[in-house]
Amino acid sequence: MELDDTASRMKRATGLLEWTKAQNQKFDFAETLADFHSGLKIKHGKPSTISQKTAADDGGVGAAYIVYRELSGDAAHPSATSLSRHVSWDGYGDEARYTLHALPIEEPFAVEDTLELACNPLLGVCVAANEILGGTNAGERLSTLADEFTKLSGENKTARDAA
Repeated sequence: MELDDTASRMKRATGLLEWTKAQNQKFDFAETLADFHSGLKIKHGKPSTISQKTAADDGGVGAAYIVYRELSGDAAHPSATSLSRHVSWDGYGDEARYTLHALPIEEPFAVEDTLELACNPLLGVCVAANEILGGTNAGERLSTLADEFTKLSGENKTARDAA
């Protein structure tokens, strides 16, 4: 894991150094960053990386990783994919114009999908905790909640299909 983190740091440092070279100005941090990058390279060479999917599969949580990977592209996650939802561009080359959207573009069913994706694991944790405690009286209420969740989830899918 430490070598994977080092490989990630080296890759990000390389990207930043390439970016600074492409700019029309010098940056105070560039020399320090280059020294940091060189130090990592001397100490670790080309460190190996972890395949997150393989690690998840080996750990028995491969299906959960697939869901996590998809949720990582959600608008709330600060990735290039999610941030691009807030920017649009028109034209090409010197004529290109970028527009920043102060308010996110709403996608149909985004709220419903987010609630469903949050409630599903929460309900699972509650059921598992109840089982660990030996099946308390809350078990019946949890079954009722699970049935209601399944019903609402089905209604959400039906509404989505109809749209």
